[in-house]
Amino acid sequence: MKKITNVKQSTFERYRGLIISIAIFLTLIALIAVFSLYFSRLSGTNVTRAEQANNLHNSVLLINQDAFRLKDVYDKDQNSPFAQATMTRMRDNIKYVSEELENFGDKSQVDGIKQKWAKYSKQLNDYLAVAGEVRADTPAAYAFIDAVNDSGTDIAVETASLSEIYAKNAQSQIKILQLIQLVGVLVGVLYLGVSVFHFIGQMRSMDKKAEDAWHEVDGIMSTLREGLFLLDKDLKIGGQYSSALEHIIGQRKLGGKNLLDILEPIISSKDLDVTKNFIGQLFKKRIKANLIADLNPLSRIEVEVDDFSGFHVRRWLSFAFSRVYDGSEIERVMVNVSDITAAVHLEEQLDEKRQQNDQSMDMLGTLLDTDPQLVNGFLLSVRSCIDNVNSVLRDQSKGVAELKGKLRDMYREMHSIKGEASALRLSAFVTLATNFEEKIRNLQEAPTLTGNDFLPLTVMLDEMVNTFNRIKQLTDRLGLTGKKSDSGSVGNIQSNQDGSSVMQKYFENFASDIAKRNDKEVKVVCRGMDSNRLSPELANTIKEVTLQLLRNAICHGIESPSERRSLGKPAEGKVQLQLHFTDNDMAELIVEDDGGGLSFDKIRAKAVEKGLYSEFEAQNLGRKELMQLIFSSGFSTADKSNEDAGRGVGMDVVNKRVQDIGGKLKIASAAGQYTRFTIVVPLNKIA
Repeated sequence: MKKITNVKQSTFERYRGLIISIAIFLTLIALIAVFSLYFSRLSGTNVTRAEQANNLHNSVLLINQDAFRLKDVYDKDQNSPFAQATMTRMRDNIKYVSEELENFGDKSQVDGIKQKWAKYSKQLNDYLAVAGEVRADTPAAYAFIDAVNDSGTDIAVETASLSEIYAKNAQSQIKILQLIQLVGVLVGVLYLGVSVFHFIGQMRSMDKKAEDAWHEVDGIMSTLREGLFLLDKDLKIGGQYSSALEHIIGQRKLGGKNLLDILEPIISSKDLDVTKNFIGQLFKKRIKANLIADLNPLSRIEVEVDDFSGFHVRRWLSFAFSRVYDGSEIERVMVNVSDITAAVHLEEQLDEKRQQNDQSMDMLGTLLDTDPQLVNGFLLSVRSCIDNVNSVLRDQSKGVAELKGKLRDMYREMHSIKGEASALRLSAFVTLATNFEEKIRNLQEAPTLTGNDFLPLTVMLDEMVNTFNRIKQLTDRLGLTGKKSDSGSVGNIQSNQDGSSVMQKYFENFASDIAKRNDKEVKVVCRGMDSNRLSPELANTIKEVTLQLLRNAICHGIESPSERRSLGKPAEGKVQLQLHFTDNDMAELIVEDDGGGLSFDKIRAKAVEKGLYSEFEAQNLGRKELMQLIFSSGFSTADKSNEDAGRGVGMDVVNKRVQDIGGKLKIASAAGQYTRFTIVVPLNKIA
């Protein structure tokens, strides 16, 4: 109620001068009307009385005339029609005069006349009473004649004078009335002129203030960097809005348009319906605005808008709604639209930085718990793989076959990186490598390929390089780079405090993680893996090959615990890793599992499924040829792919790495018993 009162008071204050001026003008008109009415009534009364007096005068004159007419016929022919008509007329006029005198409005003016009339009318009546008698010589007749000469003439003169008095009064009052009306009109016109001049000045002043205010508002609206406008209950945008709104929304001439029509091209239909309901709630007084503020569907939305140059840009917008009251009624809703793209990007950068910091902390913990030589070996392997991928991306080959080959080469390197990172439990690096693999797989399945399809891989490689550099910086700060342990292993790795080889623990952790993800139980046994006769480069290659074969053994060789029990085997499978040296400077790596062995039927079926051979040709393939198939890029007997298996890359990596170091690879397998991979490499071959 207080707001309403204030609004009314401010309105009165604003128009007080005009209201007072109109009140004075109306008062003046009312006074003129009152005086006009008063003098009109007076003049009307006087005119009426003048007419009455004039009628009396005329009637008295008629009576006097008739009296003289009767005198002429007196004693001659009193009963003639003329005499009778004259007497009848006299009687009527006498009666009329008597009644008029009794009913005259201003009795004080006719008192003297009434007295004379009383005497005169008695004489007239007395005469008329005997006037019908023939030759009647009565006193009434003589008295009548005297009365006509005396009273009749006086009464006629007085009534005429009275009529003139009233006529003059009426004329005087009419003049006064005319004067009042003239003066009133002149005063009214003068006052109206002064008022109009005054208020025109005020209006000019108000227009100037309004214009100044408009310029101020226009200045604010034109310089405001946010979109600002008002919505009515029909969700129509007001005619005035900030100039930034058009640029933010990417649409022109928004005034009078429906907000939903403007939002329809840039937000989903679901958000559009929710927005309509949300704004509708804001126009309901019983709904508390602060209670539904969190339900705002447009508080943060990503849109694609026109930048007025023929291009579309993606922006993050934030809509804020607030009520506009008229007294206690919700008149409109004010909408503030902000382009928060920069803030969102900054937030994303902060989140990315935070994630990088979290990753750095995780990696820091991992690096602190990892033997320095393993860390150095990881950096060496990953650096080599990244360089290989970069070389492949730089290759200018454009043919479809060459592009497919580039994808296979990069897939092989990424799979190797993922294995190394997984072994060290560097989850951030594993995620990057997995995403890279997924992108390559999508490109491999694409019907056509062009050089532009490789651009996203360049961006992903750059991200991987940044992560690699962070790891390198951490190792440098920790003093791990180039640091070697006292006793050697597949790169001079010392033993743990419990006497177990660091390499044994390294491979056990790797196997444990894979086994958990595949619901299997595995035990890893290492022999000779702590030798120091390998060069760092060759040691890293042997380690990489061992990781791939170990993963393959767990995913494809070792059965599930329930299956092993059903076959009379221990629930826990076993994988043996053995490295020894021959007399002719050769190193021999053996990776053997006690799983189900190679399934040649599955290999044949997969070869037919992938279109490598027909069913007839596959049935005629020998064991050696079937074994060679498992080293083909993209070939896997797994029914479905996951992080560890089904991508057909692991054995391809093994084959490529063994070839690079000039080694030879042998496979031995017995159904239901074991699978053994034997790799022989020269010690003097640098990877």
